[in-house]
Amino acid sequence: MHAGRGLFLKNDAPVSTFLLLTEQVSKSTLTQYTESVSNLSFHKNLMLLLLTICYILLISNSTIGDESTLEEQSTRYTRQLVLVKREKEYMGIGAILSKNIIITDYAEDLVNNTKVKAFGYIEFGIQANKKIYPENNRRKWRKAINYINNGKYGLNEPGIALIKLNRDINMKRDLTEPILLADSEPEDGSACSVITWGQFQENIVQLKVFVLNQTKCKEKIPNLFNEALCIILPDHNHCTHLAGGDPVICKGRLTGIVNQQYNCHPTIPRAAASISSFLPWIMSTQKKLAEYPPKLADVSKYSKYAVYLGWQNKRDVQTLMACGIILSKDIVLTSYTNEVKNEDIHDKHKKINGYVVYGLAKYLKNSPKANLLSWDVSINYERDPFAQPFGVQLALIKTNNNMKFDKRANPMPLPRKQLDENADCVVVGLINTSVILETKAIIIPEKECVEQFKDKIYNGAICVDLPPDSDMEESHCSLFFNGSPLVCNGELAGVISWQGICNGSKPHLATSVYKFRDWITDQMKQLETSSNIRQEPKITVAFFLIYVIIENKYKRKSNNLVIHESRVHKMPQATPRETQTYADTLGRRSQRSAIYNLDHPEENTWNY
Repeated sequence: MHAGRGLFLKNDAPVSTFLLLTEQVSKSTLTQYTESVSNLSFHKNLMLLLLTICYILLISNSTIGDESTLEEQSTRYTRQLVLVKREKEYMGIGAILSKNIIITDYAEDLVNNTKVKAFGYIEFGIQANKKIYPENNRRKWRKAINYINNGKYGLNEPGIALIKLNRDINMKRDLTEPILLADSEPEDGSACSVITWGQFQENIVQLKVFVLNQTKCKEKIPNLFNEALCIILPDHNHCTHLAGGDPVICKGRLTGIVNQQYNCHPTIPRAAASISSFLPWIMSTQKKLAEYPPKLADVSKYSKYAVYLGWQNKRDVQTLMACGIILSKDIVLTSYTNEVKNEDIHDKHKKINGYVVYGLAKYLKNSPKANLLSWDVSINYERDPFAQPFGVQLALIKTNNNMKFDKRANPMPLPRKQLDENADCVVVGLINTSVILETKAIIIPEKECVEQFKDKIYNGAICVDLPPDSDMEESHCSLFFNGSPLVCNGELAGVISWQGICNGSKPHLATSVYKFRDWITDQMKQLETSSNIRQEPKITVAFFLIYVIIENKYKRKSNNLVIHESRVHKMPQATPRETQTYADTLGRRSQRSAIYNLDHPEENTWNY
């Protein structure tokens, strides 16, 4: 073969042929040049030797580059694929079935992992030579269903799984699109493509594979599962080139999912899960995943017991601070308030002027103004200028006026028994200042709660969290508002605490109402007593004013009657009928003069 044609070989020539040819070309070329320059001077020999070396290197580089192009090709299927990861760990390639369903070989169901709030994510809109993607191209996932019930498939079991994304991906034609599924198996010997990572894990490529029917495949793999699709990579080691989850595409349709091989043998075919065999399972599993995640929050039926409240901040602006629970006509239970004694937060000594809004409708856009009450007296369990995230957070507020109870406002009774950790619980609170919602919550066992927070937990603390099947798009930090009631099995169980810098990966603290029931009832009595003492002077003055007015009224009435009687007796010329009419007229005037308007004194007139 001529040296100049060494680069033009058939596509199926092995790589070893390239290397052998290069070696032969290099040796023959070097011999020819050595013989031709034997009679030349030393400098010419040196120049020709350098040119020979450069020529050999050029040939060598050309053959190595052609080896890569023979093995790997760029793929046009990247819009239909995603990268599947668990937190920061790469798991494999997946294919897009719909805007929120991904198919791959295996994915752990992270919903069942309650101790560690793990999550996975996928990256879509991938490019062949790109590894890092922006946040907009990511979607979290926690829910996955595997064909094998226990999750991880074995050596002779099919590996196929569906992942439900927490949020939909952007289905744009130039960015992403769903992949079509094969409804039948390809014929024996059909040429297909498998999408995988390149030799140096730098880019995503496609390799040509050939389908081997099951009869021939079982001769090599006797324990092969019935739903298998066998593929062969000619002249390649599938153990090093392929990984679990790699999609097999035939005629533009997803035909198989390559399975992981733990004890891989390069001389036998590679098994994949046949998509056409799993079509019924895929369809039914998609319907199951449509129910996830379950509805976490809803408009609350406990809104009639709830209030929201606040007080002025450092700039003297009335600010929403917390939620609360109605205990009586003028007592509200919450997590923490500013007391008059705790006014150091304002850097000046002045009276607290707080507000409470009660009688909350399901939607708060049109709350009656009459349901806005003021307060300036409150009691905190811990007399601290600032709420402590791991301290007991309980406070009572005394409103300046009584609340009017109706179907929208009612007091909530205190609990009569200890909290059951398996109870059905909700947290009732103000989510976005427009609606009162109840969010599903679970009680974390006390032992696990202590492990999470070490020595920071006090006796009477309750650890609450979102249910394990929540999608983790939002944590309790944004859904549990401080002061909100924790209601379990229809009873008031706790008050959500303020957590400072909230950590959504750990539970949220609430204060047990049952454990502090005695303190609550004692302080309610104290607030009622102090309120009566404060009102006694006002009541005494009011009664005194009423007494003076009534006394003056009767004195004036008596004087008028005496005058009237004397006048009647001094009218001898009048007839008896005329005299009676005149007396009746004066009597009616005296009765009108006794009516006094306490609310509007300027409207009062005295007639003599």
